[in-house]
Amino acid sequence: MANDKQNQTTENKPGIFRRAGGKAASILGFTDLKKGFEKQIETISESGDRAKQLAEGYREKLNENKNARVETFEQAVSRLKLTKNDLARRRKELSIASYAYIGLLGLTLYFFILGLLNTHWVATFTTFTFLLTESALIFQTRFRIWQIDARKLGSPKEFIAPLKNGE
Repeated sequence: MANDKQNQTTENKPGIFRRAGGKAASILGFTDLKKGFEKQIETISESGDRAKQLAEGYREKLNENKNARVETFEQAVSRLKLTKNDLARRRKELSIASYAYIGLLGLTLYFFILGLLNTHWVATFTTFTFLLTESALIFQTRFRIWQIDARKLGSPKEFIAPLKNGE
């Protein structure tokens, strides 16, 4: 009987690992893990709601188009007081810049592949960001050249459409 009572008292007491874990948790600032988790979940859900509100606000701002101009290419040329020579010079400058970006893109692509083969991941990631930037610059300059050639202020969708259709 005395032996049973001793077993019951030792079973009710937390073991050495439970006591040590409880002390470590209290040192780290967790007195009740369940309350801590509930508090973290509450914080995360609140920040999620705030992120949704911000995203909707940004979406509304993007769709407003307060200062969007509605003008044709000819109206823009007359507003900026550009001559045919100015447009030809600008087209030539854009072409040179475009070819320079294409050359730089080729060089960066070489270093990107070299980084992949040699498993230099930081260099590979860095050159990948350069590849994306250079691609965007090429797109921008080619789009501006297309606008001058087509003599219209089209959208990028109109610029890409002939490329998709194979024209």
